[in-house]
Amino acid sequence: MRETFASALLDLMARDHRAVLLIADIGGADFVEHARRFPDRFRNVGVAEANMVAMAAGMALEGLRPFALTQAVFATARVVDQARFALCQQCAAVTIVGTGAGLGFTAMGPSHEALADVAMMRCLPGMTVVCPGDAMEVRAAVDASISVDGPVYLRLGRSSRPFIHEIMPEFVVGRGIVLREGDGVCFIANGSVLSLAWDVVEILRTEHGMRPGLVSMHTVKPLDAALLARVFSQYQLVVTVEEHTLLGGFSSAIAEWLVDRIGPSAALLRIGLRDEFVEDAPLLDDARTKCGLRTKDIVRAVLQRLIMETYVGV
Repeated sequence: MRETFASALLDLMARDHRAVLLIADIGGADFVEHARRFPDRFRNVGVAEANMVAMAAGMALEGLRPFALTQAVFATARVVDQARFALCQQCAAVTIVGTGAGLGFTAMGPSHEALADVAMMRCLPGMTVVCPGDAMEVRAAVDASISVDGPVYLRLGRSSRPFIHEIMPEFVVGRGIVLREGDGVCFIANGSVLSLAWDVVEILRTEHGMRPGLVSMHTVKPLDAALLARVFSQYQLVVTVEEHTLLGGFSSAIAEWLVDRIGPSAALLRIGLRDEFVEDAPLLDDARTKCGLRTKDIVRAVLQRLIMETYVGV
């Protein structure tokens, strides 16, 4: 996803003179062209994430549209003060870009795992939180974020499959994308696990005769309340999938929305990460195996929940 972001931002910088890129000692090879073509709109600040966001805030208040990129864990945990006061309180139009979110940098150990970044960012007043699901959504999110009147957190994970959409989707911040209509069960995926949810839907269709629906809910804040209302009225079970701790993340936002809902509502099953660090996982697949975040784990959890729902219903 980082490579797609780099390409999309390069195109945006060519079209819009306001676009500026700041990086904190990461991904230098991906941004050589940005530095060469736009030297006055590119800065590598080094290992100084908080300073990077403060610099970006100043630029935004002068009319520029900065993108401030580094590893997701450092783009959030190290800059909460700056994000809160320099961005949100000032309504500064800066896009913080967190790369390798979730388990993306698990090979470097727990210090580099961004497991609670969405929780940190979505609680900040005025912060928009966007987690694109594939390369096309990343490209669309770059263009969409520059039109948001305020700060944005753009979360980039690592997907097992770069493309889910066959054509560029209609991408609007705060509005989910329905990939498949169905009945009975609907999956709502957030971020780079969209491909995982897609595979689960395929298994349930081909091996279990089911017709699950699938939604890419790329925006955590603001949520698409209208689409959620339709999904929770139309289906019997809604399954959220995220590569983030279940505490405070995407599914928590939906659960908070759901508890205030008046009217018929489906049951909710949340699939995500446990409240723990992930140790000794050199590859993304290793980490997802440890966390029970594989297709077979999700299929099993859904089937068990459906059996339980049927039993309780009887």
